[in-house]
Amino acid sequence: MRSPQRRFAISALAIGLLSISPSACRDVARESASEPAPLSAELAQYLTDSARIVAGLDTSNANGILTSVWYGRILPDRHGVILADRADPFLRVFHRTGRLITTALPKGEGPREAGRVSGLAVSVGREVLVLTGLDRTRLMEYVFEGDSLRFLRAQPSPSDIPMFTVASRCGHGWAAYTTRQLRSRASIPVVSVSNRDSSGGLVWRNAASWTSRIRDLNWGSPQSMTSDERHVYVWHNYSLGRPILAIPCEQGSDSARILRYTDEISSNLAMQPIAESGGAAMVITDPDTMYTGFSVLQGILFESETITDYDEDESRDEKTTIFSVTEGGSRRSVLVPGDWQILDGRTGELLIFGEHGPTLNPIAVLVPMGVVKRAVSGG
Repeated sequence: MRSPQRRFAISALAIGLLSISPSACRDVARESASEPAPLSAELAQYLTDSARIVAGLDTSNANGILTSVWYGRILPDRHGVILADRADPFLRVFHRTGRLITTALPKGEGPREAGRVSGLAVSVGREVLVLTGLDRTRLMEYVFEGDSLRFLRAQPSPSDIPMFTVASRCGHGWAAYTTRQLRSRASIPVVSVSNRDSSGGLVWRNAASWTSRIRDLNWGSPQSMTSDERHVYVWHNYSLGRPILAIPCEQGSDSARILRYTDEISSNLAMQPIAESGGAAMVITDPDTMYTGFSVLQGILFESETITDYDEDESRDEKTTIFSVTEGGSRRSVLVPGDWQILDGRTGELLIFGEHGPTLNPIAVLVPMGVVKRAVSGG
């Protein structure tokens, strides 16, 4: 469903990045579990036998079968879920029973079409905001009414605010997140909707920002984002430490904090010169672990990471997933077979996309947060 193997060719400039010590920020980081995560037969069995399947098995319609889900959100009022699939049509709404309700956003270049989905958010009023395109330059709004997604409007994203991803339930409006290259001490703004103009279009303003503590460090692309009524939570990829930030919706630049660094700069990275490049470039081979998702519920951080073990000839792979819970400064983890990804969390439930079995279609399931907490606690 996704390619977790990461191999990067880096230049001398990138090699210099490895010399930057993350020790200056370790005082705010949550330490990773030092011991290998144990297998949890209980959680594995729950995911495959007891979890509520909300999408992926409705064969009454071709669009009821999932391919690879990029984004997913739980609809309010326990109605169901909305997923952004890689295949056309991109938006699919499912009832909690697993029945496909409706679809929207076919592939194309028309006014109600898109090339791909780059961000998805749902408000408490069942409004849907979609960031589209590889360049993330178009915003599309829908509202879920009855059994349909009613298209409201499409508009360009702000030219002065390069958006990477969107979320909702932050203050009274949508939230978007953006980063820029840091050449000195600078801020990374969080922007949210302040109001609408006379035509009903979205008007954005900077609502909060966070000041970097390390000079000349780009935190990288924010790959995942979620939110609640008080904070937005963002995970950064391709960045030193790959931090998860918690940023208040309506406060100033000094109030953001790092929930956890999801990656360490290891002193044992495999670095090999590339002969045909005259030794000017190096190859870093990361462990075959891919950070796939997270959610924050009631102040508790839930995370998923997929590990891929390859045969010697890489003709076959076996996937396992680490589920982690960080609560009160303590982080615990367990392993389960399969490839599972946390997409969202709301009202005590986690929306998880994954493999139901070797012969079945990819599915999305709803899992009570208490089930995962018990698994990592060993109870």
